[in-house]
Formats: sequence, structure tokens, C-alpha cells
Amino acid sequence: MLYFDNIKLTVLWKAENPLMGFEFGFKFTKNNHFSEIYSNDSSVFERWNFLFSQKCILATFHEDYEVKKMIGKGSFAKVYLVTKKSNNKDFAVKAFSKDFVLSQHKGQVNPLKIFKIYHFN
Repeated sequence: MLYFDNIKLTVLWKAENPLMGFEFGFKFTKNNHFSEIYSNDSSVFERWNFLFSQKCILATFHEDYEVKKMIGKGSFAKVYLVTKKSNNKDFAVKAFSKDFVLSQHKGQVNPLKIFKIYHFN
């Protein structure tokens, strides 16, 4: 689940809902109203997914990842070692101070891009 400008964005899969007439889709929900877009083309879906993920905030981080320990600390951010619950892979996550981000002028720091995940090989 992702959030974009107070709109909840949910990915729809035909595998999860066999009655859906398309393979892939997105549902945008705000104030109990929703709109949906669909595609059967996986490349179109992947492009949509990439574009949305660049502008959305991941709302299920603590459901999807287990925080193991803090591995670094700076003036405005901390780096944590996390494990993705679905596949047990380890990642480093850089988390910025909310106070720091909110104190910045818009344009200097994009609060939608303060969340980075780095994969360990």
C-alpha cells in the first residue's frame, strides 16, 4: 500500500482476484471514493509501478520489514539494518529526521524521497 498526496494507492492483481478482467491494475482511494486503472501489458504495469513508487510513500514499511539494529548515525539521518519479511533478505535503510525534513524549504529536500533502501549482496 502506498500513499500519494493523501490518496491510498493499492496494486490490483488478477491472481488475487480472478474476476478482474485485466492482469494488472491500480486503485486510487480518497474519502471513500475510488478510481481504478488496468492493463494486460506487463511492461505498461511495470512503468506505472516505477513512476508511482517515485512519488509515493510506502505505508507498510513496518509490516514488510523487521528492523534489526542501527548501523550508522549522522546529523540528520540514521541508517538501519532491516530484513524483508517476505524473503529474509537484508537491506540498509536510511531514515531522515522528520523535524529536519519539515524544517527545509520545499524544493531543497523532497520529503517523498527521504526513504531509501539499499540491498546487500
